[in-house]
Amino acid sequence: MKLSRFLPLFLAAFLYNMAISQEMVIKALDERAYPLIKINLEFAGFSSVNINELKVLENNELAAFSLDSVSINKEKRIVSLLVDESLLYDQNALKNLFSAINYFTSQLNRNDLLNIFLAKANTDLTACQIPLSFEYTSDYKLFNVFIKEYFSKQKISAAKPNISCAIAETVDFIESKNLPPGQKSLFIFTRNITDKSEPESKIRQKAENSGITLIQIDFPWNNELAEVDSNKLSDVLTEEFYSIKSNIGLDASKIGKSYIISYYSQHDKKQNTVAIKYKNKTITSSYFRSGKLAFLKENLLFTGIIGGLFMIALLLIINLLITKRQMAKSIIKLKNKKEFEAIDAAHILDEPFHPNKTLYGNGSIIPYVTIDLDGDIIKHELKKLRTTLGRHSDNDILLANLTISNHHAAITNEGGIFYIQDNESTNGTFVNEIKITKAAIKSGDAVRLGKAKLFLTY
Repeated sequence: MKLSRFLPLFLAAFLYNMAISQEMVIKALDERAYPLIKINLEFAGFSSVNINELKVLENNELAAFSLDSVSINKEKRIVSLLVDESLLYDQNALKNLFSAINYFTSQLNRNDLLNIFLAKANTDLTACQIPLSFEYTSDYKLFNVFIKEYFSKQKISAAKPNISCAIAETVDFIESKNLPPGQKSLFIFTRNITDKSEPESKIRQKAENSGITLIQIDFPWNNELAEVDSNKLSDVLTEEFYSIKSNIGLDASKIGKSYIISYYSQHDKKQNTVAIKYKNKTITSSYFRSGKLAFLKENLLFTGIIGGLFMIALLLIINLLITKRQMAKSIIKLKNKKEFEAIDAAHILDEPFHPNKTLYGNGSIIPYVTIDLDGDIIKHELKKLRTTLGRHSDNDILLANLTISNHHAAITNEGGIFYIQDNESTNGTFVNEIKITKAAIKSGDAVRLGKAKLFLTY
Protein backbone atom coordinates (compact mmCIF):
# COMPACT_ATOMS: atom_id res chain seq x y z
CA MET A 1 0.00 0.00 0.00
CA LYS A 2 2.80 2.33 0.93
CA LEU A 3 4.71 1.38 -2.23
CA SER A 4 1.78 2.36 -4.45
CA ARG A 5 1.84 5.83 -2.93
CA PHE A 6 5.41 6.36 -4.08
CA LEU A 7 5.02 4.73 -7.51
CA PRO A 8 3.88 7.96 -9.29
CA LEU A 9 6.90 9.76 -7.83
CA PHE A 10 9.27 7.09 -9.12
CA LEU A 11 7.58 7.19 -12.53
CA ALA A 12 7.79 10.99 -12.68
CA ALA A 13 11.46 10.91 -11.69
CA PHE A 14 12.16 8.29 -14.35
CA LEU A 15 10.43 10.31 -17.08
CA TYR A 16 12.22 13.46 -15.96
CA ASN A 17 15.61 11.74 -16.19
CA MET A 18 14.72 10.46 -19.65
CA ALA A 19 13.70 13.96 -20.75
CA ILE A 20 16.86 15.68 -19.58
CA SER A 21 19.08 12.92 -21.01
CA GLN A 22 17.58 13.13 -24.50
CA GLU A 23 17.91 16.37 -26.37
CA MET A 24 16.97 17.52 -29.88
CA VAL A 25 18.35 20.84 -31.10
CA ILE A 26 18.18 22.75 -34.39
CA LYS A 27 21.79 23.82 -34.99
CA ALA A 28 21.20 25.65 -38.28
CA LEU A 29 18.52 26.38 -40.87
CA ASP A 30 19.59 27.20 -44.43
CA GLU A 31 16.98 28.80 -46.71
CA ARG A 32 19.37 30.38 -49.26
CA ALA A 33 18.43 27.81 -51.94
CA TYR A 34 14.68 28.41 -51.43
CA PRO A 35 12.39 26.57 -52.03
CA LEU A 36 14.93 23.92 -50.89
CA ILE A 37 15.22 24.16 -47.09
CA LYS A 38 17.98 22.40 -45.15
CA ILE A 39 17.94 21.97 -41.37
CA ASN A 40 20.90 20.76 -39.28
CA LEU A 41 19.30 18.77 -36.46
CA GLU A 42 21.32 17.37 -33.56
CA PHE A 43 20.22 14.51 -31.30
CA ALA A 44 21.89 13.68 -27.99
CA GLY A 45 20.99 10.74 -25.77
CA PHE A 46 19.21 8.77 -28.52
CA SER A 47 20.74 5.41 -29.42
CA SER A 48 19.15 5.71 -32.86
CA VAL A 49 16.59 7.77 -34.72
CA ASN A 50 13.51 6.18 -36.28
CA ILE A 51 12.68 8.24 -39.35
CA ASN A 52 9.10 6.97 -39.26
CA GLU A 53 8.55 8.83 -35.99
CA LEU A 54 10.08 12.08 -37.25
CA LYS A 55 7.72 14.72 -38.66
CA VAL A 56 8.45 18.10 -40.27
CA LEU A 57 5.72 20.74 -40.39
CA GLU A 58 5.95 24.09 -42.13
CA ASN A 59 3.25 26.55 -41.17
CA ASN A 60 1.40 23.64 -39.49
CA GLU A 61 1.38 21.57 -42.70
CA LEU A 62 3.26 18.28 -43.07
CA ALA A 63 6.23 18.39 -45.44
CA ALA A 64 7.90 15.48 -47.24
CA PHE A 65 11.59 15.35 -46.38
CA SER A 66 14.82 13.38 -46.69
CA LEU A 67 17.19 12.64 -43.80
CA ASP A 68 20.97 12.30 -43.96
CA SER A 69 23.00 11.33 -40.90
CA VAL A 70 26.53 12.52 -40.08
CA SER A 71 28.55 11.97 -36.93
CA ILE A 72 29.51 15.09 -34.99
CA ASN A 73 31.96 13.31 -32.67
CA LYS A 74 35.04 14.74 -34.43
CA GLU A 75 37.61 14.48 -31.60
CA LYS A 76 40.38 12.03 -32.43
CA ARG A 77 40.72 9.03 -30.16
CA ILE A 78 44.14 7.45 -29.76
CA VAL A 79 43.65 3.82 -28.75
CA SER A 80 46.51 1.59 -27.57
CA LEU A 81 46.16 -2.15 -26.87
CA LEU A 82 48.69 -3.86 -24.57
CA VAL A 83 48.33 -7.66 -24.71
CA ASP A 84 49.98 -10.11 -22.32
CA GLU A 85 51.92 -12.51 -24.55
CA SER A 86 51.18 -15.46 -22.26
CA LEU A 87 47.48 -15.08 -22.96
CA LEU A 88 48.12 -15.85 -26.64
CA TYR A 89 50.09 -19.04 -26.21
CA ASP A 90 47.06 -21.01 -27.32
CA GLN A 91 46.22 -20.75 -31.04
CA ASN A 92 42.52 -20.63 -30.28
CA ALA A 93 43.18 -17.68 -28.02
CA LEU A 94 44.94 -15.96 -30.93
CA LYS A 95 41.88 -16.45 -33.11
CA ASN A 96 39.70 -15.04 -30.34
CA LEU A 97 41.98 -12.01 -30.10
CA PHE A 98 41.72 -11.41 -33.85
CA SER A 99 37.93 -11.67 -33.63
CA ALA A 100 37.82 -9.22 -30.72
CA ILE A 101 40.13 -6.72 -32.45
CA ASN A 102 38.06 -6.92 -35.63
CA TYR A 103 34.94 -6.12 -33.67
CA PHE A 104 36.72 -3.35 -31.76
CA THR A 105 38.06 -1.59 -34.87
CA SER A 106 34.60 -1.73 -36.47
CA GLN A 107 33.36 0.52 -33.65
CA LEU A 108 35.99 3.22 -34.20
CA ASN A 109 35.58 6.32 -36.33
CA ARG A 110 37.63 6.89 -39.45
CA ASN A 111 39.82 9.54 -37.85
CA ASP A 112 40.68 7.49 -34.73
CA LEU A 113 44.23 6.14 -34.36
CA LEU A 114 45.17 2.63 -33.22
CA ASN A 115 48.28 0.66 -32.20
CA ILE A 116 49.01 -2.62 -30.40
CA PHE A 117 51.81 -3.61 -28.00
CA LEU A 118 52.95 -7.04 -26.84
CA ALA A 119 54.03 -7.45 -23.20
CA LYS A 120 56.95 -9.93 -23.21
CA ALA A 121 58.83 -11.78 -20.50
CA ASN A 122 61.93 -9.75 -19.65
CA THR A 123 64.37 -12.68 -19.53
CA ASP A 124 67.38 -10.97 -21.10
CA LEU A 125 67.00 -7.51 -19.51
CA THR A 126 65.61 -6.07 -22.75
CA ALA A 127 62.42 -4.03 -23.17
CA CYS A 128 59.31 -5.27 -21.37
CA GLN A 129 57.07 -4.55 -24.34
CA ILE A 130 57.28 -4.42 -28.11
CA PRO A 131 55.17 -2.04 -30.20
CA LEU A 132 54.03 -4.04 -33.21
CA SER A 133 54.11 -0.77 -35.15
CA PHE A 134 56.09 2.36 -34.37
CA GLU A 135 53.31 4.50 -35.88
CA TYR A 136 49.60 4.75 -35.12
CA THR A 137 47.21 4.08 -37.97
CA SER A 138 43.60 4.75 -38.94
CA ASP A 139 43.64 2.09 -41.68
CA TYR A 140 41.95 -0.60 -39.60
CA LYS A 141 41.63 -3.11 -42.44
CA LEU A 142 45.38 -3.02 -43.05
CA PHE A 143 45.96 -3.08 -39.28
CA ASN A 144 44.05 -6.36 -38.88
CA VAL A 145 45.96 -7.94 -41.78
CA PHE A 146 49.23 -6.83 -40.21
CA ILE A 147 48.33 -8.33 -36.79
CA LYS A 148 47.49 -11.71 -38.32
CA GLU A 149 50.67 -11.70 -40.39
CA TYR A 150 52.80 -10.86 -37.33
CA PHE A 151 51.40 -13.54 -35.02
CA SER A 152 51.48 -16.22 -37.72
CA LYS A 153 55.27 -15.87 -37.90
CA GLN A 154 56.13 -14.84 -34.32
CA LYS A 155 56.99 -17.40 -31.63
CA ILE A 156 54.72 -16.83 -28.63
CA SER A 157 56.08 -17.48 -25.14
CA ALA A 158 54.01 -18.75 -22.21
CA ALA A 159 56.35 -17.09 -19.69
CA LYS A 160 54.88 -14.48 -17.40
CA PRO A 161 55.84 -10.91 -18.49
CA ASN A 162 56.53 -7.95 -16.22
CA ILE A 163 53.22 -6.16 -16.76
CA SER A 164 54.05 -3.14 -14.57
CA CYS A 165 57.19 -2.52 -16.59
CA ALA A 166 55.32 -3.06 -19.87
CA ILE A 167 52.61 -0.56 -18.88
CA ALA A 168 55.20 2.05 -17.87
CA GLU A 169 57.14 1.60 -21.13
CA THR A 170 53.94 1.77 -23.20
CA VAL A 171 52.97 5.03 -21.47
CA ASP A 172 56.47 6.37 -22.24
CA PHE A 173 56.07 5.32 -25.87
CA ILE A 174 52.71 7.10 -26.18
CA GLU A 175 54.22 10.23 -24.63
CA SER A 176 57.16 10.14 -27.05
CA LYS A 177 54.96 10.18 -30.14
CA ASN A 178 53.86 13.48 -31.62
CA LEU A 179 50.19 12.51 -31.59
CA PRO A 180 47.38 14.95 -32.43
CA PRO A 181 45.12 16.23 -29.64
CA GLY A 182 42.53 13.67 -28.61
CA GLN A 183 41.37 11.20 -26.00
CA LYS A 184 44.16 8.70 -25.23
CA SER A 185 43.22 5.25 -23.89
CA LEU A 186 45.38 2.21 -23.04
CA PHE A 187 43.63 -1.17 -22.81
CA ILE A 188 45.61 -3.81 -20.91
CA PHE A 189 44.80 -7.50 -21.41
CA THR A 190 46.81 -9.45 -18.78
CA ARG A 191 46.86 -11.76 -15.79
CA ASN A 192 46.64 -10.29 -12.29
CA ILE A 193 49.57 -8.00 -11.47
CA THR A 194 51.69 -9.80 -8.85
CA ASP A 195 55.09 -8.21 -9.36
CA LYS A 196 55.96 -5.15 -7.28
CA SER A 197 58.67 -3.62 -9.47
CA GLU A 198 56.63 -0.41 -9.62
CA PRO A 199 53.51 0.17 -7.53
CA GLU A 200 50.29 0.20 -9.57
CA SER A 201 49.26 3.57 -8.11
CA LYS A 202 52.41 5.18 -9.51
CA ILE A 203 51.76 3.70 -12.93
CA ARG A 204 48.21 5.05 -12.98
CA GLN A 205 49.38 8.44 -11.74
CA LYS A 206 51.98 8.58 -14.50
CA ALA A 207 49.34 7.69 -17.12
CA GLU A 208 46.91 10.23 -15.69
CA ASN A 209 49.58 12.97 -15.83
CA SER A 210 50.05 12.12 -19.51
CA GLY A 211 46.31 12.30 -20.19
CA ILE A 212 46.03 8.53 -20.75
CA THR A 213 43.08 6.49 -19.45
CA LEU A 214 44.01 2.96 -18.33
CA ILE A 215 41.46 0.13 -18.72
CA GLN A 216 42.73 -3.20 -17.38
CA ILE A 217 41.22 -6.61 -18.09
CA ASP A 218 42.69 -9.24 -15.74
CA PHE A 219 42.79 -13.02 -16.16
CA PRO A 220 43.85 -15.32 -13.26
CA TRP A 221 47.29 -16.90 -13.28
CA ASN A 222 47.31 -20.69 -13.04
CA ASN A 223 50.70 -22.21 -12.27
CA GLU A 224 49.58 -25.65 -13.36
CA LEU A 225 48.06 -24.50 -16.61
CA ALA A 226 49.72 -21.70 -18.59
CA GLU A 227 47.01 -21.82 -21.20
CA VAL A 228 43.80 -19.82 -20.91
CA ASP A 229 40.57 -21.45 -21.92
CA SER A 230 39.87 -20.10 -25.41
CA ASN A 231 36.11 -19.92 -24.96
CA LYS A 232 36.52 -18.05 -21.68
CA LEU A 233 38.95 -15.60 -23.29
CA SER A 234 36.57 -15.00 -26.18
CA ASP A 235 33.60 -14.45 -23.87
CA VAL A 236 35.48 -12.16 -21.50
CA LEU A 237 37.15 -10.15 -24.26
CA THR A 238 33.85 -9.63 -26.09
CA GLU A 239 32.10 -8.71 -22.85
CA GLU A 240 34.85 -6.29 -21.86
CA PHE A 241 34.94 -4.70 -25.32
CA TYR A 242 31.23 -4.03 -25.02
CA SER A 243 31.62 -2.56 -21.54
CA ILE A 244 34.67 -0.36 -22.22
CA LYS A 245 33.27 1.36 -25.30
CA SER A 246 31.88 4.11 -23.13
CA ASN A 247 35.35 4.78 -21.71
CA ILE A 248 36.50 6.07 -25.10
CA GLY A 249 33.20 7.61 -26.12
CA LEU A 250 32.03 4.79 -28.35
CA ASP A 251 28.67 4.28 -26.65
CA ALA A 252 26.11 5.19 -29.29
CA SER A 253 23.74 6.54 -26.66
CA LYS A 254 26.34 9.08 -25.58
CA ILE A 255 27.45 10.22 -28.98
CA GLY A 256 25.71 13.25 -30.42
CA LYS A 257 24.48 12.74 -33.95
CA SER A 258 23.79 15.41 -36.52
CA TYR A 259 21.15 15.00 -39.19
CA ILE A 260 20.49 17.08 -42.30
CA ILE A 261 16.77 17.38 -43.05
CA SER A 262 16.02 18.53 -46.61
CA TYR A 263 12.60 19.46 -47.96
CA TYR A 264 10.97 21.73 -50.52
CA SER A 265 8.77 24.49 -49.18
CA GLN A 266 5.25 24.75 -50.56
CA HIS A 267 4.69 28.23 -49.13
CA ASP A 268 5.51 31.65 -50.55
CA LYS A 269 5.12 33.64 -47.34
CA LYS A 270 7.92 35.98 -46.38
CA GLN A 271 8.17 34.50 -42.87
CA ASN A 272 7.62 30.77 -42.28
CA THR A 273 7.58 28.61 -39.16
CA VAL A 274 9.11 25.12 -39.08
CA ALA A 275 8.26 22.54 -36.40
CA ILE A 276 10.06 19.22 -35.96
CA LYS A 277 8.37 16.52 -33.93
CA TYR A 278 10.01 13.34 -32.68
CA LYS A 279 8.20 11.06 -30.25
CA ASN A 280 7.01 13.38 -27.45
CA LYS A 281 9.37 16.25 -28.30
CA THR A 282 8.71 19.28 -30.52
CA ILE A 283 11.12 22.06 -31.47
CA THR A 284 10.35 25.06 -33.68
CA SER A 285 12.24 27.59 -35.74
CA SER A 286 11.41 30.20 -38.36
CA TYR A 287 13.03 31.74 -41.43
CA PHE A 288 12.55 34.66 -43.78
CA ARG A 289 12.27 33.63 -47.41
CA SER A 290 15.21 35.11 -49.27
CA GLY A 291 16.13 32.54 -51.90
CA LYS A 292 18.74 33.69 -54.37
CA LEU A 293 18.59 37.26 -53.05
CA ALA A 294 20.57 36.12 -50.00
CA PHE A 295 23.74 35.96 -52.05
CA LEU A 296 23.19 39.47 -53.39
CA LYS A 297 22.61 40.82 -49.89
CA GLU A 298 25.82 39.28 -48.63
CA ASN A 299 27.88 40.61 -51.55
CA LEU A 300 26.64 44.16 -52.15
CA LEU A 301 29.94 45.48 -53.61
CA PHE A 302 30.24 42.59 -56.03
CA THR A 303 26.60 42.96 -57.00
CA GLY A 304 27.04 46.72 -57.61
CA ILE A 305 30.05 46.19 -59.89
CA ILE A 306 28.33 43.48 -61.90
CA GLY A 307 25.17 45.61 -62.16
CA GLY A 308 27.13 48.65 -63.40
CA LEU A 309 28.98 46.62 -66.04
CA PHE A 310 25.71 45.09 -67.16
CA MET A 311 24.08 48.53 -67.60
CA ILE A 312 27.05 49.84 -69.63
CA ALA A 313 26.96 46.80 -71.89
CA LEU A 314 23.19 47.15 -72.29
CA LEU A 315 23.45 50.82 -73.33
CA LEU A 316 26.16 50.04 -75.89
CA ILE A 317 24.05 47.26 -77.38
CA ILE A 318 20.97 49.51 -77.58
CA ASN A 319 22.98 52.30 -79.28
CA LEU A 320 24.42 49.84 -81.79
CA LEU A 321 21.00 48.43 -82.59
CA ILE A 322 19.48 51.88 -83.13
CA THR A 323 22.31 52.95 -85.46
CA LYS A 324 22.16 49.71 -87.38
CA ARG A 325 18.39 50.00 -87.73
CA GLN A 326 18.62 53.54 -89.09
CA MET A 327 21.20 52.52 -91.70
CA ALA A 328 19.15 49.47 -92.65
CA LYS A 329 16.07 51.61 -93.19
CA SER A 330 18.00 54.00 -95.42
CA ILE A 331 19.43 51.18 -97.51
CA ILE A 332 16.07 49.44 -97.87
CA LYS A 333 14.43 52.69 -98.92
CA LEU A 334 17.00 53.21 -101.65
CA LYS A 335 16.82 49.62 -102.86
CA ASN A 336 13.03 49.53 -102.93
CA LYS A 337 12.84 52.63 -105.08
CA LYS A 338 11.56 51.51 -108.45
CA GLU A 339 13.28 54.18 -110.47
CA PHE A 340 15.62 57.02 -109.91
CA GLU A 341 13.88 60.36 -110.06
CA ALA A 342 15.46 62.20 -112.91
CA ILE A 343 15.73 65.80 -111.98
CA ASP A 344 15.11 68.23 -114.75
CA ALA A 345 18.24 70.33 -115.08
CA ALA A 346 16.13 73.27 -116.16
CA HIS A 347 14.17 72.98 -112.92
CA ILE A 348 17.25 72.84 -110.69
CA LEU A 349 19.48 75.35 -112.44
CA ASP A 350 18.89 79.06 -112.31
CA GLU A 351 19.18 79.16 -116.05
CA PRO A 352 18.34 76.70 -118.77
CA PHE A 353 20.97 74.15 -119.77
CA HIS A 354 23.08 75.38 -122.70
CA PRO A 355 25.19 72.56 -124.07
CA ASN A 356 27.15 75.03 -126.16
CA LYS A 357 28.31 76.98 -123.10
CA THR A 358 30.77 74.31 -121.94
CA LEU A 359 34.45 73.69 -121.99
CA TYR A 360 33.86 72.16 -125.35
CA GLY A 361 31.94 75.29 -126.41
CA ASN A 362 32.95 78.85 -125.86
CA GLY A 363 34.18 78.18 -122.30
CA SER A 364 32.02 80.86 -120.74
CA ILE A 365 30.72 78.48 -117.99
CA ILE A 366 32.90 77.04 -115.16
CA PRO A 367 32.10 73.33 -114.64
CA TYR A 368 30.02 72.68 -111.49
CA VAL A 369 27.93 70.02 -109.83
CA THR A 370 24.41 70.35 -108.47
CA ILE A 371 23.54 68.13 -105.51
CA ASP A 372 20.08 67.35 -104.18
CA LEU A 373 20.19 65.92 -100.63
CA ASP A 374 16.73 65.44 -99.06
CA GLY A 375 15.45 68.55 -100.90
CA ASP A 376 18.49 70.73 -100.09
CA ILE A 377 20.21 71.98 -103.26
CA ILE A 378 23.97 72.43 -103.21
CA LYS A 379 26.05 73.90 -106.03
CA HIS A 380 29.81 73.55 -106.15
CA GLU A 381 32.20 74.75 -108.85
CA LEU A 382 34.83 72.24 -109.92
CA LYS A 383 37.86 74.51 -109.87
CA LYS A 384 40.20 71.82 -108.58
CA LEU A 385 41.51 68.88 -110.54
CA ARG A 386 40.28 66.61 -107.67
CA THR A 387 37.18 67.37 -105.61
CA THR A 388 36.31 65.10 -102.68
CA LEU A 389 32.80 64.29 -101.39
CA GLY A 390 31.85 62.70 -98.04
CA ARG A 391 30.43 63.05 -94.55
CA HIS A 392 33.72 64.14 -92.93
CA SER A 393 34.39 67.86 -92.59
CA ASP A 394 37.72 67.67 -94.43
CA ASN A 395 35.98 66.99 -97.79
CA ASP A 396 35.58 69.68 -100.44
CA ILE A 397 31.86 68.94 -100.55
CA LEU A 398 30.36 68.05 -97.17
CA LEU A 399 27.37 65.70 -97.32
CA ALA A 400 26.02 65.27 -93.77
CA ASN A 401 23.96 62.10 -94.04
CA LEU A 402 24.31 58.60 -92.52
CA THR A 403 24.05 57.00 -95.95
CA ILE A 404 27.23 58.83 -97.02
CA SER A 405 30.63 57.45 -95.95
CA ASN A 406 33.27 59.69 -94.40
CA HIS A 407 35.24 59.87 -97.65
CA HIS A 408 32.69 58.55 -100.09
CA ALA A 409 33.96 59.56 -103.57
CA ALA A 410 36.00 62.03 -105.61
CA ILE A 411 35.45 63.90 -108.92
CA THR A 412 38.60 64.33 -111.04
CA ASN A 413 39.28 66.44 -114.14
CA GLU A 414 41.56 64.44 -116.35
CA GLY A 415 42.35 66.37 -119.54
CA GLY A 416 38.93 67.97 -119.75
CA ILE A 417 37.09 64.72 -119.06
CA PHE A 418 35.44 64.35 -115.65
CA TYR A 419 35.54 61.07 -113.73
CA ILE A 420 33.88 60.03 -110.51
CA GLN A 421 35.67 57.45 -108.35
CA ASP A 422 34.23 55.51 -105.41
CA ASN A 423 36.48 55.28 -102.28
CA GLU A 424 35.25 51.84 -101.10
CA SER A 425 32.18 53.48 -99.55
CA THR A 426 29.61 51.52 -97.54
CA ASN A 427 26.61 52.18 -99.80
CA GLY A 428 28.52 52.57 -103.10
CA THR A 429 28.47 55.09 -105.98
CA PHE A 430 26.06 54.78 -108.89
CA VAL A 431 26.06 56.38 -112.37
CA ASN A 432 22.70 56.13 -114.05
CA GLU A 433 21.83 53.49 -111.39
CA ILE A 434 24.86 51.38 -112.28
CA LYS A 435 27.28 50.78 -109.42
CA ILE A 436 30.77 51.83 -110.42
CA THR A 437 34.28 51.96 -109.05
CA LYS A 438 35.42 54.67 -111.48
CA ALA A 439 33.53 56.02 -114.47
CA ALA A 440 33.55 59.04 -116.82
CA ILE A 441 30.58 61.35 -116.39
CA LYS A 442 29.16 64.05 -118.59
CA SER A 443 26.38 66.60 -118.48
CA GLY A 444 23.02 64.90 -118.04
CA ASP A 445 24.36 61.83 -116.20
CA ALA A 446 22.58 61.03 -112.94
CA VAL A 447 25.03 60.21 -110.15
CA ARG A 448 23.92 58.87 -106.77
CA LEU A 449 25.87 58.68 -103.52
CA GLY A 450 23.62 57.19 -100.84
CA LYS A 451 20.66 59.62 -100.68
CA ALA A 452 22.51 62.37 -102.52
CA LYS A 453 21.69 62.95 -106.22
CA LEU A 454 24.39 64.67 -108.24
CA PHE A 455 24.39 66.29 -111.70
CA LEU A 456 27.38 67.62 -113.60
CA THR A 457 27.22 70.76 -115.75
CA TYR A 458 30.10 71.86 -118.01
